[in-house]
Amino acid sequence: MNKPAPTREQRLLLPCVLAAFVLAGIVCATGVLLLKYRLEDARAFSMNTVREYIGIDFTFEDLQTQGLRTLDVTGLQMSLPLPGLGRGTLNVAALRLRLSLPELLQGRVAVGEVDIRGARLLLELEPVEKRGGGAGTASILTRLPQLALKGAECFIEVRTKALPQPVLVQDLSFTVTNQPGDASLSGTIQAALSYEDANVDLSLSGRYQKEGNFDVNVAVNGLTQDSISPFVSLPEGFEGALNGTMHAWGNPEQQVTADLTVEADGLTCPGLPVPLEKDAASLNGLVQWNAGEGLLFVRDCKARTSLAAITLGGTLDVSKKPLEMALTAVINELAVEDLIPKLLPPSLGAAGKFDVKLPETVEVRLSASGAAPKPVLSARLLIPRADIAFNPENKKLPAGSLTLTQGDFLWKEFNGLPTGSATLSGGKITSKTYGMEAQDVLGTLVMDGSGISVRPLNAIISGERFAGTASYELQEKRLKFDLNGRFVDIEKTPLHSPAKMLWIEGDVGFHISGTYSREGDLKLKATADVTRGAVAYEWWLRKPAGVGATIQELNVAITPGKKMEIKGEAYVEDTHLLGTFTFRRNKEKWVNEHIRLDIPHLEVNSAGKCIYIPYTATGGACKEGFFEWTAAGKQQGDNISTLGGVFDYISFLPDGGKTPLICRDAQVSVTLTNIKGGKRSGELEVHAAEANVPPFSETWLLPMGSTDPEWADTYTLKNVDKYPAADTEGPRPWVYKLSADTITVPPWEGRNLVAEVYSNEKETGFNFYRAEVGEGRIEGTYLQEKADNVIHLKGTWESIPVKYIIRQLELPEILEGAASGNISYVMDQDDPRTTLRAEGQFSVGNGHFLADTLRDTFKHALSDSLADLHPAALQFDRVSSDLRIEGDHIYTDNLLIQSSGMTIKGNGTWVMEGDMDYRIDIAVRPDMADQIPILRDSFNVEGFRMTQKDIELGFHITGPTFSPTGELAGLPPMGVTLVSGAAEMTGEAMKLLDTPRQMFLSIFRIGGSILGATKTQQQELKRQRGQKR
Repeated sequence: MNKPAPTREQRLLLPCVLAAFVLAGIVCATGVLLLKYRLEDARAFSMNTVREYIGIDFTFEDLQTQGLRTLDVTGLQMSLPLPGLGRGTLNVAALRLRLSLPELLQGRVAVGEVDIRGARLLLELEPVEKRGGGAGTASILTRLPQLALKGAECFIEVRTKALPQPVLVQDLSFTVTNQPGDASLSGTIQAALSYEDANVDLSLSGRYQKEGNFDVNVAVNGLTQDSISPFVSLPEGFEGALNGTMHAWGNPEQQVTADLTVEADGLTCPGLPVPLEKDAASLNGLVQWNAGEGLLFVRDCKARTSLAAITLGGTLDVSKKPLEMALTAVINELAVEDLIPKLLPPSLGAAGKFDVKLPETVEVRLSASGAAPKPVLSARLLIPRADIAFNPENKKLPAGSLTLTQGDFLWKEFNGLPTGSATLSGGKITSKTYGMEAQDVLGTLVMDGSGISVRPLNAIISGERFAGTASYELQEKRLKFDLNGRFVDIEKTPLHSPAKMLWIEGDVGFHISGTYSREGDLKLKATADVTRGAVAYEWWLRKPAGVGATIQELNVAITPGKKMEIKGEAYVEDTHLLGTFTFRRNKEKWVNEHIRLDIPHLEVNSAGKCIYIPYTATGGACKEGFFEWTAAGKQQGDNISTLGGVFDYISFLPDGGKTPLICRDAQVSVTLTNIKGGKRSGELEVHAAEANVPPFSETWLLPMGSTDPEWADTYTLKNVDKYPAADTEGPRPWVYKLSADTITVPPWEGRNLVAEVYSNEKETGFNFYRAEVGEGRIEGTYLQEKADNVIHLKGTWESIPVKYIIRQLELPEILEGAASGNISYVMDQDDPRTTLRAEGQFSVGNGHFLADTLRDTFKHALSDSLADLHPAALQFDRVSSDLRIEGDHIYTDNLLIQSSGMTIKGNGTWVMEGDMDYRIDIAVRPDMADQIPILRDSFNVEGFRMTQKDIELGFHITGPTFSPTGELAGLPPMGVTLVSGAAEMTGEAMKLLDTPRQMFLSIFRIGGSILGATKTQQQELKRQRGQKR
């Protein structure tokens, strides 16, 4: 801490002590001399007469004479008068006086020499304001005879209220001589001064005259901060040892000149603009005191340290309280290599090595003006040119070299940065970590005392001009910056992948501003135009160049060693995005902890351009969209991600597919779980008001994710280990939870669908599906083996329109009705003809056959026979059968077709596009037989009616499906025929019955027709329908 300025009595302490001691010696010699000779001269004078002559009271223990000229006194004690100073007490162990022989020969008594040994002088000084004027030292000296005074082994103790401890003068030895009549003294003094624990060696020689003129040489050795600070205020932290000499002459009441030489070692002074630490220094100069003006002039003083050479000059006005100064110093020969590290903040200096080259003409001008002990300090530095280079210790930090010109800086008070400016005239900054270099760095460096700034700041990076500003605030200890520019060909730099699973390429224009505090807190605010750039995140986001994308606002807040939070707002074409990203610090890396991305409005067509999935996405808009990523599991990178939204209309066309998946008013949610060594899955949940799903025969559930970084550039492919492009753990297993108010899965149409679909590396399928179809319901499971393309289906249905089953099996729609039943089949889709295996049963109630479809399907067998049928003949109460399919063989057992006028039972085999073998038994009621011409003409229908019996016929139908043959395998009872009187007609009828084309052959083989129609026939039907439309 700075000590208070020394008082006047402190400054006058040393001269007073020396004058008092000389005065005491002279008084002692004079008094003792007078006493001796008065005693020897018949002791005519008494003690009182001596005291009256010298004006000082004294006592002694013994007085002895040695020869004619010598007098020894022991145990001398006296009180000294110190006019204007205070009082003193002297104890002299031994005092020897030798008389002046020339004076004795002339009849005068005078002391020639005085030797003092073991004297102890106590001085108690009064404060300056209480001291009287007194007669003054010069008036006392004029009363003294000529003498030579010597002293050895003396001691002085000085006490004053201005100091808490006494000042001690030890090992004091001196010689003093005076010239009679002119009150002058000359001599030498050597002593060791001490205060508390501080010791200083003093050597003094010179001459003092009664007019106040003096000429003195002083040498002081061993001055330290401890010995100086009680008397002179020192800067905080000042340390060092000083040795000095001084030659001073003049008159204190008029003018005094001093020639000083000071050598310092171990000099430390942290409060200077350039702090000194354990340095060596020297000072040579001339100081002049003008008593009339109260000014101390410093003239032609030169100082030197290891850092520089300094020339000092100026004045000190001691007439004012406190003292005022006006000093200047010109610093030359700066040791820049040592100077720069001391000027830099510790944190910056430790960051690396600064190499500064300055011209030899550089000067620093220092000034101190105002009242002590805290004058106004300032320094001015003019730098025509400076070349600065920085090489960091941490190779992750950038290195650079800059050129400063026209530098003009002014320091005040040395408690901060200077004020002034300089021009950045060129240079470069290189980052090996990011493989980037800023060239042609230009700007204006400004210091305003509160901080440092560069306004403007320009540089060329990757061939593009960047512009901005930068500033550092001293009080806040905060760095602020603002930068505009465009990165070109980012893929050629490490910025290509700034974070794990994030890639950028192309051109990106940006504006970024931010603050960085000394504690490491970093806050950034940025905007960017990424239209000409491509962005990829994980495996699913691919924003290609050319798609409009802007970051409206991005805010980054970093708490060093703890947390980083990023909040932003962006647009991709018409899609609005709001995001929050949270990271935590783990060792030397930032680890993602949470991501939240909200999408108030998303244009599906725009988003479809940026979503890298095996589908082409088109449609309307999405609201309430979101993406959320949350750290989970025990290992770094484990996470659970969810995304979703509500879509008014969206279409997904599978890559290579024919039919898109279309949803209206669909709420979509996707969950991705990534736990290393544990669960890794994907879940898609969709609820739609209306859904249109591709038919089961098409592959539309495709694996999500990619192991092929085909989107990436050459740079990424070369660094795939460092910058992994996508999923590296193989296809992700998926589960799709689907529900819809209405759904269409050709050929099916239903409502209130609930289904769970899954897809993994081995298979795709439905864990279950349930839906309402018509007035009934359907449910079941489905599985597709990917390796062999084998499908497994199990289904049950109740009271559903039979047309959906017929269409699903790709058979002719020859009947309509409400169907119930079940089926289970397995089939290799690459070879369905030979691999189909199916079992099931079905029944259709309250239906009817479709005449047109029957005719088109069985035209070879029926010709135009259907035209003669009554419409009621095509209605039925029930059609049912057990079904078994083995390859291209269809087995229909327990076939039953039952209507109000006819019952058909049968079983048999149908070979697709081959032969058929059926046994058909028909029971026709008489009323129905009347409507069938061949039966009406061939049988006695009236007889059957009278006996209330049905016409029962049996047939065996064989041969190719396109031209089967049939034979009568059973006839009605003969009695019925004879009673009717139509026996002759029966024989003819039997011939006709051998021709299936003349019978309702379609009815005989209806069971097989339902399940055995070939794909060729179905395709022909579709073609004909298309022509009708």
